[in-house]
Amino acid sequence: MLIAIIILNLLLLALWCIWKLRKSEIQHTTVVVAEQSAPAKELQLSPVSEATVVTGIPVADMIFTNVWWYKLSTLQQLQLALAVSQKALPVWEKYTAVKDVTYRTSATGTVNKIDHKILQTAIDEIIQSSQFQFPDKDNKRINNCYNSFISTVLAMQDGVWQPPYPVKKIFMAVYSILKSIVEQNNYSDTATILSVAINQALDCIDITKLYIRMEIDSFLEEYKNKLSANVCKLSL
Repeated sequence: MLIAIIILNLLLLALWCIWKLRKSEIQHTTVVVAEQSAPAKELQLSPVSEATVVTGIPVADMIFTNVWWYKLSTLQQLQLALAVSQKALPVWEKYTAVKDVTYRTSATGTVNKIDHKILQTAIDEIIQSSQFQFPDKDNKRINNCYNSFISTVLAMQDGVWQPPYPVKKIFMAVYSILKSIVEQNNYSDTATILSVAINQALDCIDITKLYIRMEIDSFLEEYKNKLSANVCKLSL
C-alpha cells in the first residue's frame, strides 16, 4: 500500500513538471511571436543627427548642442567661440614653433606648407568684422581666410596630414567659426556650427590641460554672467 502511494506521488510530480515546462515554452513562444509581429518603429533623427545631416559636422563634435551657449544669439555665440579658441591657441603655436607644418597629397606630390599664423590671422579678421554685428557671409577677408583652410581640412579628411588630436581640434575650431560665417544659411545651422566650434576648442583645452577644469568652468560662468548682465541692461 505504501509503495503504491509513493508511486502515485511520483507520477503526480512528473505530470506537474511536464505541465510547468509546457507552460514556459508557450509563454516564450508568445513573446517571440509578439516581437516579430510588432510593427517596426519609425527611425527618427535626433536634433543632433538632424544638425549633422544639415551641416556635415561629425556627431562626435556635436555633444554641446543642448548647453546654455547654444541658446545665445549668433553674435554672442561667435564671441564666446572666439574667446575659447584664443585660450586654446597656444596648442597650435607650440606645435608650429618647433617645425614647419607640411604635407603631401601623394608620395610624389608637391609639398604643401601650412602658414603657422593661419589661425591667428583668421581670428583677428573675425574679431575685426564682428565688433557690432555678425559678419556678412560675403565678407571678402573672412572668405579669403576660409579658403586658406580648405585644402588643409581636405588633407586631414584624406589622411595625408595627421596632426596630434589637440592640434586638430583647435584647427577645426577656428575653421568651424569661419564656416559659420561663410556658409550661414539659417539661424539653426549657424548656431549649431558655432556650438561645435566651442566644443572643439574646449576639447583641446581639456585634453592638453592648458587650464584645469575649475578654471574652464570659472571662465564659462564668468562669461555667462556677463551675458546675463547685458541682457538685464537691455531689458531696462
